[in-house]
Amino acid sequence: MQVGSSNYAMLQKYEPQLFRLGSLAERYFAEDPNTCVIKLRQFAELLARLTGARFGLNSIANESQAELLRRLRFERNLPREVGEIFHALRVSGNQAAHEHGGDHASALGALKIARQLALWFVRTFYDPDLKAGPFSPPPNPAVASAAVDAELERLRTELAESLSVAERLRESAATAEANSQSVAEHAERERLDRMAWEALAEEAEAARAGLARQLESALTQARAETAPAIETVIELAQEAADRINLDEADTRSLIDQQLRDVGWEADTQQLRFAKGTRPIKGRNRAIAEWPTDSGPADYALFCGLTLVATVEAKRRNRNVMEVLRQAERYAGDIRLDEAVLADGGPWNGANAPFAFSSNGRPYLKQIAALSGIWRRDLRDPNNPAEVLTGWPSPRGVLERLAVDKLTAHATLASEPFDFGFPLRPYQKRAIEAVETAIASNQRAMLVAMATGTG
Repeated sequence: MQVGSSNYAMLQKYEPQLFRLGSLAERYFAEDPNTCVIKLRQFAELLARLTGARFGLNSIANESQAELLRRLRFERNLPREVGEIFHALRVSGNQAAHEHGGDHASALGALKIARQLALWFVRTFYDPDLKAGPFSPPPNPAVASAAVDAELERLRTELAESLSVAERLRESAATAEANSQSVAEHAERERLDRMAWEALAEEAEAARAGLARQLESALTQARAETAPAIETVIELAQEAADRINLDEADTRSLIDQQLRDVGWEADTQQLRFAKGTRPIKGRNRAIAEWPTDSGPADYALFCGLTLVATVEAKRRNRNVMEVLRQAERYAGDIRLDEAVLADGGPWNGANAPFAFSSNGRPYLKQIAALSGIWRRDLRDPNNPAEVLTGWPSPRGVLERLAVDKLTAHATLASEPFDFGFPLRPYQKRAIEAVETAIASNQRAMLVAMATGTG
């Protein structure tokens, strides 16, 4: 069944069922965002199963999506950034199905990141050179928040700017023709459109019966003598992952989930300062768009009423280490209305003890400045920036906050070399060298001593 343009059109000739599910999700967006998110969960589940088959992984009866993704990660080296998108769609889909969640903001974000997943899949297994333009926004809902309307308008502007002159003329002609139609012509057009979508939904439901055969066919093809070696497919998967293009809004939705996974309350759309969200005793909150004298911080982290960090989030291709400076500036400029300083603050002009920056991209040693989560402890101006492989939990932040490094170093320096036995000179020099390195923020040290001298 043919339907109008879709962000998932690249799947139609390769995996029609994925195309149907993605297109149906788009169709439901305006009227029923909850169903839109559920369809995207189904889309991601099927895409994961097809990915496993294409990677040559045997299917396991009643295997959960989380377990399949774990096997893909550890047995086929699924790129972590791809796994993050799968995880975000799984969690939002579960919330929509079981908690009746899924507003227009979350549905729009899910549509955008699911499209990046679709592009990754096609580039990995079918067309490595596939080119794709900007995301095509769905129609505006009848009732939506101002933030959703603004985001849809931004996406339309971005799409319009990407069109060629000829494409813009065709778009204008099509819009003019639609505006000139009579009421009866509009009604007939809507009737035909509705018939097309109903037929697509029926095809999607009927295709579920043949899913086992589809997966078996993909698995057989992956194991055929003419199929590329698994190592080659893994390389293609990473190359396709490197082309994933998340804008700042997409990045924030992934960071939201990463923060929730370690115990923070985070929701960029709902937990915002402008919507009245404030710190609460006994709650660990990441509050979006917290005001500072130099502009809103993307997030301010609070353990109860205590401000513990500022966070700057940028789109995927930004240098995370450089962005950290902006988070540090916000830590000095942040307004403390309805919040309190941590013990010992402020520190050298900083009201928050820690500053973080991230572009949502998992840490890769080869591109450390462009990946991972960067942190600086602002309590000592000599503290260097450091890269983390994951977000610290609220408990982890508080434990770090409880450590007074300067006092600890002073205490260590004053400790006598009294171990109940005399130290030899080289042993004493080794201990002093290690202490000096620790005091100088050196994070890796090698002590080489002859056997029996330690």
